Amino acid sequence: MNKNYAVVRETCPICGQGQLLIAIAESIPKDFFILCEDCESEWSSIEDVDDIEMATRDTHKFLRYANIEDLASHLWQKLILNK
Repeated sequence: MNKNYAVVRETCPICGQGQLLIAIAESIPKDFFILCEDCESEWSSIEDVDDIEMATRDTHKFLRYANIEDLASHLWQKLILNK
């Protein structure tokens, strides 16, 4: 995994293996969401990643993982672990 991707949690609360990364949805305007790199569980809000009941799957159309630069002026930027 490219360490330039924006990591918000080291382990997924669903699978216990994958990192939670910020992803960009294929939408206009581009929308951010949280995605497990392993089990593909997703959350619409970074505040909900501890709540497994809020996890969805295939709700967002994945475009690519966000890198740190994508979040330069976004509110979630302060929550990135690997700044």
